[in-house]
Amino acid sequence: MTAFSANAAWRKHLALVVLALVLLPIMAIAASWGYAALSALPTVRFTGDQIEALAWLPVITCYAAAAVVLAVFFNNTFTWEPGRHVERAWHDAALAGDRNARWLLLRNDLRWLALLILSGAFFWMAR
Repeated sequence: MTAFSANAAWRKHLALVVLALVLLPIMAIAASWGYAALSALPTVRFTGDQIEALAWLPVITCYAAAAVVLAVFFNNTFTWEPGRHVERAWHDAALAGDRNARWLLLRNDLRWLALLILSGAFFWMAR
């Protein structure tokens, strides 16, 4: 792998890492604000389990972000990631009816799914 393609692979997944490290914590904060807004309603009462889930939300969010970052790191370090032009050619060939191109696209997506599941299992909390 050349230095250019290695840098392109890291740049390609930078957006995913940024989403994991920025958007997931923002979602956790929004969820806690949602709980606070709901609790302001006069007839809403929260149970202890719901409050405990809210308290664990930032921790679970950090674990999810770490799982995404680990999956991106593993994919960029140990696997071959096709460039945009290669993937575009696969899409064009799949739309033209090429079964092999469809399989390559499916295999690429399945690899990402497996990486996310395995890295999520690594960070799964046993509580």
